[in-house]
Amino acid sequence: MRPDRIIRAGLAFLASFALGAALLPGPLQALAPRWNGLAEIAAGVFLDDPARAETARADLAEARARVAGFFGEPVPHARVILCATDACADRFMGYPRPAGRAYGAHLVVLAPEGLTPTVMTHEFAHVALHARMSFADLVSPRFPVWFDEGLASWISGDDRLIPPDAAARARVLEARHFSDWSGVMDDLGWQAGYGAAMALVDDMSAAGGAEALRAFIGRVAEGADFDDERERLLAFTRSGEPISRGQP
Repeated sequence: MRPDRIIRAGLAFLASFALGAALLPGPLQALAPRWNGLAEIAAGVFLDDPARAETARADLAEARARVAGFFGEPVPHARVILCATDACADRFMGYPRPAGRAYGAHLVVLAPEGLTPTVMTHEFAHVALHARMSFADLVSPRFPVWFDEGLASWISGDDRLIPPDAAARARVLEARHFSDWSGVMDDLGWQAGYGAAMALVDDMSAAGGAEALRAFIGRVAEGADFDDERERLLAFTRSGEPISRGQP
């Protein structure tokens, strides 16, 4: 192909991409939040109702502090889109949509029902864990999705969730990839599904508290096998060693 045709084809692709980003609902809208009527209320934080800026900043600070308290380091920087209206949330996440969603380690979008310290903490916990992962985890995740969701629920201390039974725990353990999670939600409902995932993480914390769980995450992030490390961690509980339960 002639160089000028390659250039024209490239420009046409970029134009199509830009047009799609401008017209289609979804996270690409976060590339230009001001075009969607949002105001920047802090560095990298955008809100569609500036009157709520002070409360939002305080809640975000609380959420970041809780996640940093567990991981022992600041939460990695991510762009944050705060939607106080359904129209804004539909624009940035599409529909149907959850209360909040973390896109990798780089973007968090929160719907009106997600503008709470609990949901903010949940999403920032995802950001902190995702920062320890790579593109390869999209195909073969080091951390199964049930752990990703369970850890975020555990750190946030979400009291809306339902304590699980043995069947719910077993079903959640089958969710390895992100695509598996919707099936868990269909089978159990979100309160029982997230509750089971959180309980499984709490079982792991029982082997030594937040410090042991944090060390476990570090080993898996560096390449250790998740299932082997989890079995080793749970063995401390079964061995009768002293344990320390509870969230950070």
